[in-house]
Amino acid sequence: MPGRILFLHGLTSSGKSSAAHCLARLCPTPLFLSSNDVFHDMIAGRFFQQDFWREVARTIGAQYAAVRGMADAGFDTVIDGMGLDLPEYEELFGRRHADLVREWFRGLDVTFIRFDCPLDELRRRNLVRGDRGEFQSEDQAKRADPAFPADLVIDMMTTFPDEAARRILAFAGIPAEEAGFADEADDFRARVLAGFLGEWADVFPACSEDDGLRKTAPDGGWPVEVDAVLRDPGSADIVAVELTRRGYREVGAHGVRLFLRGERDVCRMLDAPPQKLAGYLGKTVSVTIDRPAGTRHPEHPDLVYPIPYGDLCGTLAPDGEPIDAYCPGFENAGILTGMVSAVIRRDDDAEEKLIVTPPGVSFSAADLWDAVRFTERYFRSTLIQKKP
Repeated sequence: MPGRILFLHGLTSSGKSSAAHCLARLCPTPLFLSSNDVFHDMIAGRFFQQDFWREVARTIGAQYAAVRGMADAGFDTVIDGMGLDLPEYEELFGRRHADLVREWFRGLDVTFIRFDCPLDELRRRNLVRGDRGEFQSEDQAKRADPAFPADLVIDMMTTFPDEAARRILAFAGIPAEEAGFADEADDFRARVLAGFLGEWADVFPACSEDDGLRKTAPDGGWPVEVDAVLRDPGSADIVAVELTRRGYREVGAHGVRLFLRGERDVCRMLDAPPQKLAGYLGKTVSVTIDRPAGTRHPEHPDLVYPIPYGDLCGTLAPDGEPIDAYCPGFENAGILTGMVSAVIRRDDDAEEKLIVTPPGVSFSAADLWDAVRFTERYFRSTLIQKKP
């Protein structure tokens, strides 16, 4: 049975190669990746210096011949290419590019996917990459064939490469195999955003699971996926604009700007690196109780603490105060000693708090959340625990 072909085409830096990589990881069966660049590199560079576009057409023609042979042998292939209308195709092969493609792949199962992206964004990406000319995409755009086949069009300004891959597979009727993408899924969004925001912020994953932690948002929603720490607070509005251009929308927050994309992509903008208290998990600590159970909140008298609450002496949180701790399961006392069972991260308040429980007493995640929900319900909070 002949192999099927997924033909990705778009201008340089539109995201084709990244999407092709994701396709190969998400497809349940092997996909061979065939890019224009690989075939360009098969001949000496001096030929491109003599007649650049002629050699582009020649090497891509060779690519199509190779892919046709692979498909005839039963291999499924992704083409990472461009739909340029070069007169050199007709000179070399006797057909315009679009007609040449149809002829080469006649009788095969081919899905054509066009990747669109604004030229100003492509120019920026070319500069960031460093291996492309600033105006290379614009030069290609002048030669693009508007009639080149496109069964599916994807806006790569607001679609990330892994999302594009899932859309392509769904369009082609191929189920995505998420397990094949799992080992890089946790930090994938951060790596993509780092390419967009790296000029103004340090970007890293906020919810990576490779540290042996389990992170859940008990009241629904999704934990923050990416933290963008500003190098200069004055860049906040620039970063906000860049995120908005990529489909994020700003959502209400207490003291931290949060950006949501869809229902599960959450990016947090910070002026300083976030507090990280996960190192306390499983440790025995002593908590000085300054708000015993039954105490009213000093600023919100309607809020009564149902459990003891205090802080770890000798510690310092980013707000200049000692690290705070909830103490469910304890009776009131001046100092309580127990084990850190969980950390509460307030994604919209840039603060983390500990949950300390009596030695030898086991609490489920639901129990822990129920114990602290009296205050945490007012925040976008994430419960962090060690994996079993």
